[in-house]
Amino acid sequence: MKDNNEISNEDGICFTIMPFGGWFDTYYSEVYAPAIKESGLTPRRADDVYRPGTIVHDIWNLTKASKIIVADLTGKNPNVLYELGLAHALTKPVILLTESLEDIPFDLRALRIIEYDKNNPEWGNILKKKIKDAIQEVTTAPLKSVLPAFLEVDESKPSKKISSQEKDILEIRHELDTLRRNVVTQQVNPPESLEDIKDDPIWEVTIKSLGLPTRTLNILLAEDIYFIGQLVQKSEVDLLQIQKLGRNSLIDIKDSLATRGLALGMNYSFLKTRNWH
Repeated sequence: MKDNNEISNEDGICFTIMPFGGWFDTYYSEVYAPAIKESGLTPRRADDVYRPGTIVHDIWNLTKASKIIVADLTGKNPNVLYELGLAHALTKPVILLTESLEDIPFDLRALRIIEYDKNNPEWGNILKKKIKDAIQEVTTAPLKSVLPAFLEVDESKPSKKISSQEKDILEIRHELDTLRRNVVTQQVNPPESLEDIKDDPIWEVTIKSLGLPTRTLNILLAEDIYFIGQLVQKSEVDLLQIQKLGRNSLIDIKDSLATRGLALGMNYSFLKTRNWH
């Protein structure tokens, strides 16, 4: 007799790994599951298959049967991290979600990460679109969402595995992505006064050009931080001392600066060598 909970690997399953209960259940039913369905996949979560017996066995089978894994690492839930480890061991393509990049382990930051901001009234619709776009991208190029360390080399089976050269290329790409996401900041060494830098080209570039969220931009302007030259001399500690500027805003600032090759806490003598126009 066939078990009603038996998992078929032909269903095009997208397994969502996330905490259970409270608002997370609402997020899953109203955002994650609809986005997955609209992408042509079957949404499943571990509580769909929980039965009397060994839970790990059910999760393992569901992970093996899944085409794509979506993992919300918000809150660093240990069960979520364990299930993510199983997915990586099976070389499943994974799309990572988080409310804060601080919850993403360093070694995973080279993978695709979707960050959402619940302070935005449209965050649900925005996240739904990002999930759909990510699923489409992963379906087209699944290896980009697998850590190279878990890929096996087998020249005789190119359809399922990769060549040693392809693995080397993927490892290089992941290392470059990691470096890009983790810009090394330099020691703060501000000038003695603002008069010393007012004639420098960077002084003419306003922080509005960074494309920051309106809330973050207004907080900085309220603190009389108008120009990039002022902003980059601030450290993370300096900014977190500003009232109402939380870690999500800090991440937005760091990411925006990184697109220009900048970071917080930069030495101004270094800035003077840059071309800002």
